[in-house]
Amino acid sequence: MKIIIHRGTKEIGGTCIELKSKNTTILLDFGLPLVYKGEEFDSSKYKNESVESLKALKILPDIQGIYKGDSQNNTVSAIVLSHSHLDHYGLLDKLKPEIPIYLSAGAKKMIEVSSIFTQLRVDLENPKVIKAKQEFTIGDFKIIPYAVGHSAFNALAFYIEAEGIKIFYTGDFRMHGRTIGDIELISKKHHNEIDYLIMEGTMFGRDAPFRKDEDYVKNKALSLMKKTEGLVLLMFSPQNIDRLVSLFKATASAKRRFVVDIYTAYLLDNIKDMAKTPNSAWGNVKVFHPEKQSKRLWIKGEKDILEKYRTKNVKLDYIQAYQSELSVLFRNSMIPDFENISNSKKGLLIYSMYEGYLKQPGFKKLDVFLEKKNIVREIVHVSGHAYIGDLKKFADDLVPKQIIPIHTFHPEQYRELFGDKIKEIEDGKAVEL
Repeated sequence: MKIIIHRGTKEIGGTCIELKSKNTTILLDFGLPLVYKGEEFDSSKYKNESVESLKALKILPDIQGIYKGDSQNNTVSAIVLSHSHLDHYGLLDKLKPEIPIYLSAGAKKMIEVSSIFTQLRVDLENPKVIKAKQEFTIGDFKIIPYAVGHSAFNALAFYIEAEGIKIFYTGDFRMHGRTIGDIELISKKHHNEIDYLIMEGTMFGRDAPFRKDEDYVKNKALSLMKKTEGLVLLMFSPQNIDRLVSLFKATASAKRRFVVDIYTAYLLDNIKDMAKTPNSAWGNVKVFHPEKQSKRLWIKGEKDILEKYRTKNVKLDYIQAYQSELSVLFRNSMIPDFENISNSKKGLLIYSMYEGYLKQPGFKKLDVFLEKKNIVREIVHVSGHAYIGDLKKFADDLVPKQIIPIHTFHPEQYRELFGDKIKEIEDGKAVEL
């Protein structure tokens, strides 16, 4: 079997791993870069570029026959998707529609909802829904998906076997969320039999000084809410369902009502049969219709979604009147909506995402807005990725023969933990396993 890691051996984001047996080729993930030439990747700059140009720029993997408009025969049997973050699925729209995409039901829903509400549309034209612990085959490859905790809902890791080689791919995962998924089962079932563990290492180079978890987020947020007399704003990714639940629980304990935008309400309603999460039918959940979001849905012809939440709609005068009783999901695009809100009491913005985003130019407007509105920003966040100690525990329990670094800016730090077990691979280089 051969492996080619097209992106990810020395960076976070844009993950794409090619596995080739004698008769079958599969790709694990097919994501957008997060950084490009040392800067944040801006997909809008390249939306009109041809496939050949994107391959030349090394944004798209140089794989023949798989892209729309390519006259050559397709060379890939399937894409196996770990989870619904753009850096793992964001280039799927470039592929020929006949290539099947294997993914969880939750990931499928997340991608479909995001495609409605965001500017980057990814249509899943040939999805194949898979379930944790249910084995399936793609040509020569036997694959068993396993549920793992992550900041993306319904994330999966994979046991993969072909031609006598046994691989485990972690995807992105963590062990300090509201669930750790099948981590303990993985270690028991595949103990001492894995030839190659392809393991993410996002936290190398930035591990936290002490272990925080979702209870930390809930309790810290609750403490801050209780001290706040004015409006509470919540800035987090709604796709991070663990985080949403943590902040919802804090809001409920603080005796406030939870106000979300249309996107979040629609997302929660689409997964309510898969998880015990709040949704728009709950009495203490209200839906705000941001002007920019509403206009985009109207232009896209999604009038049914707007109508669905019409009776749950709360307007700015409601937020103004009851601001001391609300926790409101907030994003930079909603600043114009809140310009006319007047605060007689000091407010709070709980920021619960990667702190690096705060350095982006768009957040300068946020700082100006918060100062103008007498709102204090507090960072209350834990990573969606495994701490270094948990990476070591997982690998020590699994006992693979070799470990291949992926999804990390610091592959050299793996060797400090795992010594000679590390097998470093260069982006784009075919390696025989």
